[in-house]
Amino acid sequence: MEPEEDEQIDEETENILKNRRMGETMTYCPVAYGTSHVLWKGKDDLLTKYKGKVYTFSDEEAMEKFMNEPWSYVKRHKPEKFLSPLRICIVGPAGSGKTSVGKLLARSLGLFHKDLALEINRTLIPKCKPLGRKAQYLEGRYIKNESFVRPSEETLQGEQPQIEGNEGEQSQINESENEINIDVENRKLRESVEQYLTDGTPMPETLLSKILAPLWNDEPYLCNGFVLSGFPWHPEDVDIMKKNYFIPDMIIYLSIPNEEIVKSRLLQEMKEFHEKEIAKQKRKAEKEQARLAALAAEGAHDSSSLHLELQDFLFKHLQQALPYEQVGEHDEITPGENEFEGEEEEDLQEILRMQYEDDIQEWFLSDMEKLENIRTLAEEHGFNWLEINAVNEMQDVCLRIVHEVYPLTLRSSSTFEQTFPITFEEAEQLLKTGYYFLSQFGRWCPVQLAAKETPIQLFEPMNQKAQVFPVIHRRFIYFLGGLENLTLFQKDPLKYISNAQALPSIPVKIGIIGPPKSGKSSLAKRLSTELNIKVITIGQAIRYVLEDLSWTELALAVDDVLREGEVIPAKMAMRCVEAASMDPRSATQGYVFDGFPATTDQINEMASLNLFPYLIINLDCNLLTCVSRLRSQDETFFSRTPIFSSQLLQHKYSCWYPIFSQVKRQLNTEYHNVETLDANHVIWWLYKRTTDHLYKIMKSIYDYYADVTIGKPGKLEYMCITPNEFKDRQSKYLHFCPGCLQNGRLISGGTPPDKKGLVQYKVHFYWICESHFDEFLKNPLEFIPPTNTSELPDHLPHIPTEDDEDLELVNDGYCIVTYADSIPERILQKGSPEFSVIYGNKKYMFASAEQREKFLSDPSYYGDKKICMLPLRMPAMNVLRFPTLGFLEQTVSTHLHSALLGVGTERPKYPGLPLDLSAAIYMGYYLKLINSATSAAQTEMLTKAQEEFLHRCNILKKFCHKTKIRNPLLHPEDGEENIPKTAFSEDDL
Repeated sequence: MEPEEDEQIDEETENILKNRRMGETMTYCPVAYGTSHVLWKGKDDLLTKYKGKVYTFSDEEAMEKFMNEPWSYVKRHKPEKFLSPLRICIVGPAGSGKTSVGKLLARSLGLFHKDLALEINRTLIPKCKPLGRKAQYLEGRYIKNESFVRPSEETLQGEQPQIEGNEGEQSQINESENEINIDVENRKLRESVEQYLTDGTPMPETLLSKILAPLWNDEPYLCNGFVLSGFPWHPEDVDIMKKNYFIPDMIIYLSIPNEEIVKSRLLQEMKEFHEKEIAKQKRKAEKEQARLAALAAEGAHDSSSLHLELQDFLFKHLQQALPYEQVGEHDEITPGENEFEGEEEEDLQEILRMQYEDDIQEWFLSDMEKLENIRTLAEEHGFNWLEINAVNEMQDVCLRIVHEVYPLTLRSSSTFEQTFPITFEEAEQLLKTGYYFLSQFGRWCPVQLAAKETPIQLFEPMNQKAQVFPVIHRRFIYFLGGLENLTLFQKDPLKYISNAQALPSIPVKIGIIGPPKSGKSSLAKRLSTELNIKVITIGQAIRYVLEDLSWTELALAVDDVLREGEVIPAKMAMRCVEAASMDPRSATQGYVFDGFPATTDQINEMASLNLFPYLIINLDCNLLTCVSRLRSQDETFFSRTPIFSSQLLQHKYSCWYPIFSQVKRQLNTEYHNVETLDANHVIWWLYKRTTDHLYKIMKSIYDYYADVTIGKPGKLEYMCITPNEFKDRQSKYLHFCPGCLQNGRLISGGTPPDKKGLVQYKVHFYWICESHFDEFLKNPLEFIPPTNTSELPDHLPHIPTEDDEDLELVNDGYCIVTYADSIPERILQKGSPEFSVIYGNKKYMFASAEQREKFLSDPSYYGDKKICMLPLRMPAMNVLRFPTLGFLEQTVSTHLHSALLGVGTERPKYPGLPLDLSAAIYMGYYLKLINSATSAAQTEMLTKAQEEFLHRCNILKKFCHKTKIRNPLLHPEDGEENIPKTAFSEDDL
């Protein structure tokens, strides 16, 4: 029981610590952040409470400062926009790869890289040779056995003969090779630096601060951050960091065994030593060659002896410069006596290797002792310490470091923010008591609003699924939809609060129409389940009014109509729908109309009552699909609606189709909000396509309200603007684009104008063409007065009326659009008076409605076109003046020819009449029926008479045909004679 009790106590303690209200700097010390803009974790045992919030401090001194002047460190009225940059220090024993890992890490994180030893040499002693272990190693100063050291440059120069007359030149060479003289004060500084870098002696605080202060306080490190290798180097450096607030975000300790250091670094150190020696010997040889060449030019020595001296010197120094005996292969050169033989050279290599190994081990032990002290002090002061195993490859080590450091790179202005998840009941109680306030987003999810992917209020649907998670942030309560959104909000609440835009409460309005048994109710039910919107049918709305609103005038009027056995008119039915939509669910979430608007009267009444849906889904399917769905339903006793027969379904379909054609035509003409979906798909597919269209429309509506509120142009594509509404609020440019008019062109949006180009700016509606649409949204003042001074012409294109019949016909009635669009073919096509337009007091005729719309959209372009070569016009002829034969040829010859062809095809023979008279009767019927002067009643009578005439002629044809056929079933028997040989029986005769 005791372990369980301890676990329970630990959980309670963890919950208390997790839910306590922290101060403005969260768990970081407010004094360190307020003084030096440094994020230093506070200690749990150093706490204080100020204005109901808990603050933690790095040390007692900081706590005392805060207690004396808390207002100096708690002064944030707004969240911090920028926090301190990432600062990382890398420490480790000699040879652990601090510099290499630091460079790679800085390049990976986009930070500056600094090495402490290099910075000390560059800043404190810029005019001196570099100090430190690595620099001294390369200079060969750690070679303890001087008997095996090659002669120095001064020794070689001392052994060379002195030449008279060259004292000035010799002194210049010596000055360039010797170190720069250092005065007494700089000598003390140099000694202090050398002891700090090599022996680990503490450096004075003033000198170390001179290097570290720019990294923490000056640009560009103040904005971008840095990686500092080799610091802290001494335990006293930690005290300097604490005192001056040089606090890194993380100290990375590269842990590596001594054997690995010796194994991995010894070869590299030897290689660097050899490269240094080779370069040094080559420089000596080049200088000596130059000196001897100068002496030879002056004739100071005998040429033969000078040549031998130069040859011996070059051979000797080349052999010393190469670590492997390569010069000995040149047998034609006779070298002098070498200072080191081959065996002695190998001994030197072994001694140096042993000496390097001893030095590395010695450094390792010294460094490990200091690092343990540094680690103890860093953990004591609350520094973030990270130990990384650096045995593997450098890239792998860097990847592990980046993985650990990555959370620090995600710090943002929300680092100091604290959120508290609560239950839904607690949130309602806190809001009710007024202890906390509802956020600016209401019950919208701020994460969903910031993503701008779900412009529909999903609070109720997600609450029914227990997927709403209230969160307290500062003094407000936010409602998050889903665990994923909750996690995202807790990581960075300010990101979503600042990026999300509060939306007005706009209910969803959807209408679903289609033939009977097309799936309207199933789709409406799915939308209601997923979006928590109310399903409204006309029958349910009427029953709601009769049952729940029976005392109202509307209910009494509906009852009277039903008792008289009449059909409820559209106006009364839509008022019932309006009453059914007046509930909290419909007002906040929205509704879906199941099966209507189904008539044009319903459309007009819904528009007058402001019930017209933003989106109408038309489920398209044929009669065969409807019948198959009817047969697939299970007829049960508990079925809510009786299943009718397929004959009744066919009757309802035949009654629905002509009415639907009118409804669809009106919707496409006035509202343009109909989306046709194939009803043969499953409900999930229909639901997905419906929500996709709905989200797009709702987002456009929200954008419209947001733009209009701040005075920007708002797009009206999905606002269901009717032609009459556009006409009432149109600008002086009517349905023409002001941008094109400004450029001298007259571009029209059509009548009614295309909804894609409709824009509202202030109180007027404009139609903007596609090329100027984006420009108008950005800068509308460039397209309206006083900037735009263009005016519409006096004569605008319009459909002709009775007063326009006497106007001039352009291009002899040929379609100018067909001609202009077919260049260079120049197709001539005669226009029709049905598709004519009046423009500039002239009449234009077009071949089709499409050609006419093209002309109306750009009359200035087509109006200037002219047909160059029109066909010759023949003079009109008066057929009444023709002779009888010519009159018949010009009037009835074609019809007579068709009648004669019909006689030849049908070959009519009326029983009892001769052939010529039967043919004449047939031609008479034909000519009477095609005569335009024949009335409708006469046409109906003649049609029936012609059908009866042809039927009787066909009876005779059938009889004559059967007389030629013998019945194969009749066979002559013995004694029988005169058996009929035709296929007719006595009954037929």
